[in-house]
Amino acid sequence: MRLDLIDRAASDLAILLAMGLPERRSLELVGDRYGLTRRERVALSRIVRSPSRSLRSALKKVPPSAARGREVRVDGFNVLITVEALLAGEPVYLCSDGFLRDLRMAYSSYSPTEETREAVLLLAEALRSVSPSSVLVVYDEPTSFSGELAAVTRRALSEVGVPGTAATSRRVDSEVAAGEVSASSDEAVILKARAVVDVPELVAARLGVEPRQLPFLRIVKNFSRD
Repeated sequence: MRLDLIDRAASDLAILLAMGLPERRSLELVGDRYGLTRRERVALSRIVRSPSRSLRSALKKVPPSAARGREVRVDGFNVLITVEALLAGEPVYLCSDGFLRDLRMAYSSYSPTEETREAVLLLAEALRSVSPSSVLVVYDEPTSFSGELAAVTRRALSEVGVPGTAATSRRVDSEVAAGEVSASSDEAVILKARAVVDVPELVAARLGVEPRQLPFLRIVKNFSRD
């Protein structure tokens, strides 16, 4: 995937969306201008969303301290795959709504990688660091290896001393969103949730990995600190 090209396209897309152009048309215009492949266009749509969509999601994000003493429900595949991407040195972006996202496309064809066990352990350690009252990690039942991953996750939670469990479900979005605090970068979960913590962000900090940031997002981030 041509990351430098995606970065330039993302800046253009953000400008068009800020001007009020429809997302679908804006993505088409920018994708055509830069000759992006279908996969690159999908990646672009994950990184940059309209100001209104970005704000709706951003308002649900809470600092890790907000999870202390609360039940945390985790969107298993969504979070784990991003942690795997961090471990593998794959691109992970700080997106326009403030959440970290990888550029992998499909969970339905998931297969464990050499990073999987370490990623599960890092996920468990990140959850321990926020001191929740309990944790439920939910994996999408129809997805390959969901049962095995739930078992590995239960062992990891027990190993690091996190109270909680992992399970599979056919209603992951609803179950995760029903928690006191949710962990997911899936917009469908974020908008249903009461509060959302970005677990991959915690893992990235632990690993010393700087997520890929677009110039206009760095400007906004720096401005907000001032």
